[in-house]
Amino acid sequence: QVVKACVENGTHYIDITGEVNFGHFIIQKYHKAAKEKGLRLIQFAGAMCVPEDLASYLLARKFGPLKQLRVYSWGYGFRGGGSFQTGLTVVERMLPDSMAVYQHPFSLGGERKCDVRPEEKDCRSAEADVLFP
Repeated sequence: QVVKACVENGTHYIDITGEVNFGHFIIQKYHKAAKEKGLRLIQFAGAMCVPEDLASYLLARKFGPLKQLRVYSWGYGFRGGGSFQTGLTVVERMLPDSMAVYQHPFSLGGERKCDVRPEEKDCRSAEADVLFP
């Protein structure tokens, strides 16, 4: 409702969401109308994604397209149990079509003629990290 009201009333929108499916929904539903009005709908502007986004942007700007980026972070009190539990609950209850959006590397925008490359494995898989054991 808030995003809809912003677009209808010619107001920019910014939030700190970290939820991929919500972000995808907003893009699909409101991006075209917002763009036509010259509005910006800014999502993922919070601590959950900014360090990784900023690191990948600066590295790609300096070195060109990245094949892979690994970000390691840890801290005490960095993320509360509530955030973890919310994320776990969302994924556990996700319907197949929502899971497909959650797992697709371009669900929040961008595209590539070859679509998803083989090295962009299914994000449900896990592998041992040889760089940081």
